[in-house]
Amino acid sequence: MENTKNCIKCGAQIPVDAMICPVCGANQEVQAEQAQQPQQEQQPVQPVVEQQQQQDPNQANTEVSEKEKTTALILCILPYFIQIHGIHRFYTGHIGIGIIQLLTWGGCGIWTLIDLIKIISGKFTDADGKPLKGKDIF
Repeated sequence: MENTKNCIKCGAQIPVDAMICPVCGANQEVQAEQAQQPQQEQQPVQPVVEQQQQQDPNQANTEVSEKEKTTALILCILPYFIQIHGIHRFYTGHIGIGIIQLLTWGGCGIWTLIDLIKIISGKFTDADGKPLKGKDIF
């Protein structure tokens, strides 16, 4: 039959005047234009080392900080007794935030309380973004 042609995308038999394939839904005009355009050069294959460096950012970080979670917890609780906030930030390498907490009494204790919750829940990281080592407290 001369009244049919093959779909550019799926290869199914479709009417010659069909603009959209009833099987796969591909637009025949757009597909035909793309097929007529010269193929762009393919990008060179990246070396394996570069591919490993571009891993999914949602993937868990396997590196762990050398800083202890228990020590950070003690240093975070201590200011409620001696009124010197931010010591845990100095310990984990967050010097700038440690100075600000020291000067603001830990944001009147609220900022220190938030850090305490983050340490207990395991969400607190060192200056390099690595989670603190040790077991989760809760």
